[in-house]
Amino acid sequence: MRILKVFKSLSPLVAVASYVIGYFALFTGHTIPFLIVGVALIGFSLGLLFPLINSNLAMSIKKEKSGSAMALMTAVMFFGQFASPIIIDSLSHFIPGQSVRTPFLIAMFISSILLFFCKKIAPKM
Repeated sequence: MRILKVFKSLSPLVAVASYVIGYFALFTGHTIPFLIVGVALIGFSLGLLFPLINSNLAMSIKKEKSGSAMALMTAVMFFGQFASPIIIDSLSHFIPGQSVRTPFLIAMFISSILLFFCKKIAPKM
């Protein structure tokens, strides 16, 4: 039972750390297996974070508002997936010596900032 409690409290931290490592692999990888590992780590993060966000949202609102809250959350997540390439492409123009890998560097940097905040708010064991 203690293992489940520890894993539940660390899952956001593990997911965001997996994002950082995955984007690092995509930024630095030059071989197909290395790129596959990066994509797999990012997929693992998404698979861990999306249900976690859903369950936290469901537990923090009243039942009668859960349908509209879930719809709003889904719309915001899909908007983020649509807008992030546009935003990251705009940011990549400010980095000298940009390449195809520059968006992964920006995503790794943003994920690292998120990881820092996850570590600050993670419960102490």
